[in-house]
Amino acid sequence: MVSRNYLGRIAGPSAVFSGYSLLFFGALTLYFSLMAIPLLLLGGILAFSTSEVLIDEVGKCYKYRIKLFGFLPIGSLKPFQPGDEIQVKHVKGKYITYSRSNRQSAVSVDDYRVYLREAGTRKKILMGKFNSEEIAYMEARRLKGIIGSVGT
Repeated sequence: MVSRNYLGRIAGPSAVFSGYSLLFFGALTLYFSLMAIPLLLLGGILAFSTSEVLIDEVGKCYKYRIKLFGFLPIGSLKPFQPGDEIQVKHVKGKYITYSRSNRQSAVSVDDYRVYLREAGTRKKILMGKFNSEEIAYMEARRLKGIIGSVGT
């Protein structure tokens, strides 16, 4: 069984808005010049690209992938190792954007994230974002069960 954890957009809210703006102005200037194609590509990447993790319980592997433009998946399968660790962290933060008059606009982030720490390295891979602490710990227990059964 393969489960899918949607992680969100690859850029913050202000970059997504910039992507939509680049798409709009690129579409307007495409009539006049083909030099607008890079604007359309960059706008499409910023506005629509998302990331997600696929977890295969039967095959004991995971796939962190980015979906460019919202539909072109890029990523490869990696197996779980016996020494992998699972961590749950409470993340509180803000996406802050400043206007030209130095006024700030902030979007708050308050969620629980489940990370996989690979065996023998300091590398952390985001395995899921959750609004509730209980759901995050349930997912962490499920992942620990998958990792625990890798060696057998």
